[in-house]
Amino acid sequence: MNRIWWLAPLLATLGCGSNPSVIPAGDFSGPSGLAIAPLPDRDLLFIANQGSNELRAVTLCTAPAGVASPCSPQEDQQLLPAPIRLFPGSILAGERPLRIAGAPLKTADGVLHGAVLVAGLDAIPGVLPRQNALRVLDAADLFAASQDKSKSAALPKFVPLTDVPVDVVASDAQGTSVAAVVATQPAAGGPGALTVLTVTVGPDGLAMGTATQQCALDFVPARLALVPGDAGPQRVYVADGTPGGTPGGVGDGAVEVSVPGIPAIGAAPLPACPTRRLPASDPADSPRLARPLRSLALSPTFTNPADGAPLAPGSLLLGVTSEDKALCTDHAPRTCPADLGVPAGTVCVDHGTRSCGRGRLVLISTNVGGQSALLPAPPTALTASGAPPMAPLSPPTPAREVAFMVTGLRLFASGNIPTLVKPPLVGLASTEDGTTVFLDVVNRRFFNDARDTGSFPPVPQLASTTLLPLPAAGAVPTFQLAPAASGASKQFDGWVNAGVTRSAQWRVVWHGTMPRLESLSGNLSRAPGSPTIRLTTGKSLAPWTSAPELQLGAPSACALPYPQCVGDFVRILSYSPSGTCAALSTVPSVDVPIAAIDGLGMQLQAVPGFDPGPECFASTVTAAVEVHAGTTTAGAWMVFEGLDVLGRLPTGAQFVITGPRFDYPFNPPDPLAPPPPPPPRDVVVSFTVAGEEPVAGTFFSFTVLPFLNGSKITDTQTVTGVRDTTPRGQAGFAGPILVYSSARLGDPVFFTALTGEDAVLEAMPAQFGVANTVSVRFFY
Repeated sequence: MNRIWWLAPLLATLGCGSNPSVIPAGDFSGPSGLAIAPLPDRDLLFIANQGSNELRAVTLCTAPAGVASPCSPQEDQQLLPAPIRLFPGSILAGERPLRIAGAPLKTADGVLHGAVLVAGLDAIPGVLPRQNALRVLDAADLFAASQDKSKSAALPKFVPLTDVPVDVVASDAQGTSVAAVVATQPAAGGPGALTVLTVTVGPDGLAMGTATQQCALDFVPARLALVPGDAGPQRVYVADGTPGGTPGGVGDGAVEVSVPGIPAIGAAPLPACPTRRLPASDPADSPRLARPLRSLALSPTFTNPADGAPLAPGSLLLGVTSEDKALCTDHAPRTCPADLGVPAGTVCVDHGTRSCGRGRLVLISTNVGGQSALLPAPPTALTASGAPPMAPLSPPTPAREVAFMVTGLRLFASGNIPTLVKPPLVGLASTEDGTTVFLDVVNRRFFNDARDTGSFPPVPQLASTTLLPLPAAGAVPTFQLAPAASGASKQFDGWVNAGVTRSAQWRVVWHGTMPRLESLSGNLSRAPGSPTIRLTTGKSLAPWTSAPELQLGAPSACALPYPQCVGDFVRILSYSPSGTCAALSTVPSVDVPIAAIDGLGMQLQAVPGFDPGPECFASTVTAAVEVHAGTTTAGAWMVFEGLDVLGRLPTGAQFVITGPRFDYPFNPPDPLAPPPPPPPRDVVVSFTVAGEEPVAGTFFSFTVLPFLNGSKITDTQTVTGVRDTTPRGQAGFAGPILVYSSARLGDPVFFTALTGEDAVLEAMPAQFGVANTVSVRFFY
């Protein structure tokens, strides 16, 4: 369990009585779906095991502590047993059960009789040609079979579907009839459809589903969400995952569908769904880019702290963006922002959107009956209109699934003391590294243990700078951060900005090796009388010559003759065979200029130390070379963030990296002089390299980290979250989130399917760090 803030002290606190509880022997295999089915004295938590085509169920007793109940403490939080009670029960669920939904049914006499609906690659057994279907499992019948060895569970019921189901949701309002909605998509891809079901207890006493309404979508459905507590339901929201979408149109955001407006089954061709689009893109962006969504959640009712008024369920939509090729990183040099006031010759590049925009979080006001809108950027009031919209928030690794929760949350202040905060609404997001992070919805930023417990907020700073290798003597190049100055983007040295500058290791390399050209092989040849030797590589070098951050082969900027200065060049690593002539008997130690790049190779300039004649190539000679950036109009220094090249930089020029906002800093509103919202893009870092030119391969290395009260912390410690820090948890890749409460629990909990590590997390945020409590459990 990782509270991603001061991990070592937290683990010590957990050791005082709040250790994570581990429930083994779950035999999970890629858990991908979670659902609750209620019974008279317990709820069953169903977990879809897509890797083994089955469901598992965990018993959750519901009676308050101390109240007599048939659900014993020995059963609580335990996997539903199989007839041989030493093993957990395996509930066959068809091929690849991906999404499941719980239907809170009641019998005619008011007895809870839950069911679970399973969406996957299922088909009705024995029916040819193949008939896609939704599987309906009776939770009461499954529980009875687990308690009585003489009883076998009844066969599942099926609801025929025209296409493959991709998601299913059911109303959370209990009743003798529960409405559910299924999204389907053709196996070959393309636009999908919605089918409305009525789930009831049939004449045989088993849950069954009946399709009643159906309509066609004009986009690719990704996920569904119903308004919490809506028994009707009146509206279903569909995440539009269509790639390459149109801003404000198909492939942008989510769609609201009026459930009563969906026509009854029977019309052909399938009528269009009655829809209202909720774009996730920012109309003010230039260019405006569509933001397709992969997942979404709707808010429960909560209190708006600005006026104390309750906001209706479904007022807010939290969405997770899909990958979009238009957002893939482009580090092309661009015009520097005018408000920075940088000198002529400054090189400005953009940090780019990580993961091609995948896994960012958007918050939308649904504004039922009107025009939806992105929430305004803080510190503007939550429901204000006319303010600039907020930028998408990006957790340390891309988000996958989301949920809302009304709960207290214990954060860890200085000294690792758990402090209870009571926000009106908490957002949850599971991420690709297995973490579930917490979102302060009203303030539209991630929870941060230091900032949100009254301490000073962390600020990004330069941690260290080194020059390697150190010159033996004489003048050396110098590295200087841009000094702090007036202006919102320049408050700190290096012009770092909270919520934009992430922790990272940076390198600025003189005459560095081109990425992925550390060893390039090809055949050497030379025509009689030619001043160049051709290296035929057999592959195009266009990805390196056209990449704006690399610009391989840019014109030389040398003011001095060779060998005092050289443009882009290669170093010979080896010949094969060697010794075909005297000029190839030894590998030269000189920088060989690249005279030209053409087709599937390059022309190398003959220089002293590398000048083999045409006779040396009477038979095939292969060379392996290392390709380097030299002194060109693109710059002799290469700038790396981690392994990512951001651009090239001439000596003496200022380098400015801008980038998208991933979080909003602490910026309390001032009623008398409200500060403007921070911009959606700002400066990541800025510096200048000057002085003498060193030997090739010399580099500056510096680290930017958040600092708290003068002490370094890590980037993930600025975002509050929970994860499994054991070796098993390294697999990461968290999936769906289910929020749950009952009379037995003093505070609500959430469950996260940890798909990558074959486990399920249960956490109670209001009790994090409290002694003698089990606030975190892992079902393995």
